[in-house]
Amino acid sequence: MERAISMKLTPIQRRRINAVRMYLGIMSSSEICNTEGDSLVCGIEDNTHNKEYYYTHLQKPKQNKPNTRSWNLWKKVIQPFTTNNKKLKRHLGKWTLKHSNAGTWKSYRSKDNNQVYNLKKDGNNDKYWERYTRHGTELRLIEDKIKLEGFTPEEGIPTQIRTFSNGICYGEMTATIMPDTETENIYRPGPMVSWELVDVHFYTTNDGRPDLYEILAYHDKHGHLLCVSDGSVIFHDMSFGWTLATPDGKIIVGSKGPCNGRGNLLRAEAAGMLSATMFLSILCKYLQVPVFNVVCISDNACLPSTDLVSL
Repeated sequence: MERAISMKLTPIQRRRINAVRMYLGIMSSSEICNTEGDSLVCGIEDNTHNKEYYYTHLQKPKQNKPNTRSWNLWKKVIQPFTTNNKKLKRHLGKWTLKHSNAGTWKSYRSKDNNQVYNLKKDGNNDKYWERYTRHGTELRLIEDKIKLEGFTPEEGIPTQIRTFSNGICYGEMTATIMPDTETENIYRPGPMVSWELVDVHFYTTNDGRPDLYEILAYHDKHGHLLCVSDGSVIFHDMSFGWTLATPDGKIIVGSKGPCNGRGNLLRAEAAGMLSATMFLSILCKYLQVPVFNVVCISDNACLPSTDLVSL
């Protein structure tokens, strides 16, 4: 409301904006932002957001659903401190120890970053916790139906997990939530997609660790390598994947994971190509390779495909 008060609005307009705030049941800006603190919750500007991302503990006043005019004023208030894609112009700070005094977030990670608790509802609308362990960016369920008192939110840090159509869960545990000494540096390539280097999980079909020198040897043998990337989207949940292979079909390395932002197939597919490019850039810099030839293959006409790209 401080933002609305500072704007040149009439008393009636301010009451309309406050009606939206009371209807949403929010008291602070963090309650309408994602857990990373760098953008608004998708759909919060027009009430199409996921209502289970945050449960308030406070007793909300009875407020009827605001009309379209009120929601338009609400958008006007939040517009000055966000970009066109709802990113915050100024990111929120670190989580305080009182992050759950007014409500409960849907997901929390343990402070050692190894476990994630996700709040669920059963058929009777009763809430319970699920407990996951982290394997790279993938989360594996190890305990179900934990009573609410079995986990104290203050012992964790709010985070976000995504579930894709194959049932695999992925976690977004980033340094913007609570920086650690090991994850202090964040790589943010631009508005298309953002992630940390530690959250890009590369793999091979054998031991799970890519051998950069082996990749370079295959490249020198064939003169180029093939990079096939793809992406998928279900509502706002997006995933990507890519593989790097020799011309005769031997898969050398690959990656898979989630990407951020409003659900868009092009964004998901571009994230796959971006992840592959980022990996190859790391390889070239680490091995000091002046030229690395790759044929990129994608089924999206907006992305470069079947072209020989030299890095």
